[in-house]
Amino acid sequence: MASGGELEYQTTHWDMGLLSPTGQHPAGPLFDIHCPQGALTELQLPHCEIDDRRSDFLSVAHVSCGNLEVLSPLEVTQTHVRVSIAGLSLWGLVKSVFRFNVKGQVLLFLRPGEGVDLLSKLNVFVLPENVLLSQVTEQQDCRSSLIKTSSTCKLTPKATYRVSSSSKKTEIIQPESECFYCSYGPNFHPTFEVFLAHGAMRLDLVLLKCATKDGEKRVWSRIVQLPVPAVETRTPNTSAPQSESLCPL
Repeated sequence: MASGGELEYQTTHWDMGLLSPTGQHPAGPLFDIHCPQGALTELQLPHCEIDDRRSDFLSVAHVSCGNLEVLSPLEVTQTHVRVSIAGLSLWGLVKSVFRFNVKGQVLLFLRPGEGVDLLSKLNVFVLPENVLLSQVTEQQDCRSSLIKTSSTCKLTPKATYRVSSSSKKTEIIQPESECFYCSYGPNFHPTFEVFLAHGAMRLDLVLLKCATKDGEKRVWSRIVQLPVPAVETRTPNTSAPQSESLCPL
């Protein structure tokens, strides 16, 4: 910042019609950034690429008035790309190749079963590390809750992965395997769905990279502690009726 000011930003979706002719691919979220005082002179955009030998494949895209400009960064660190700016609007990272590994994250959202017959479901999201948790969370329904666990792993774009569990409380895992793409939205769908038997409270979960030269490779594994299902109790109430909070369908 050249002086004090207020910074406002939110994420938005990439326009692939503008990006594709450049031969570039998204390498992070696209940010819609505003500074009413015009005091912002540099940005540091988070990246998740893993390559210690070179960083020239990362560039910065500036989208304004329906036009896209690809800029060279001032500096690339292990976590951020620094760029000098003359104006605001839409900014994001792009890259020219997909062959490098990326820092990834595994996010878990539990959706409890309803009634006797429906099973609880653990939605497993396999994403680049610089996808914002808030972006994924806001797309979950009100019955789903984030299971907090360490999430970092190393992923290879276009490689195939599968989820496994040794827990006897696991009923079904679908799909059997899935290709990993560096997706930055706008929609985030579960990569895997793990259906849990009734009463499941703990889960041994493993993410495996398929078809490596040494066979399958474990890239992420955690013991997942599930919350105890809430028990609904009803007590007679002789006072005035209270309002009930309903979850929209």
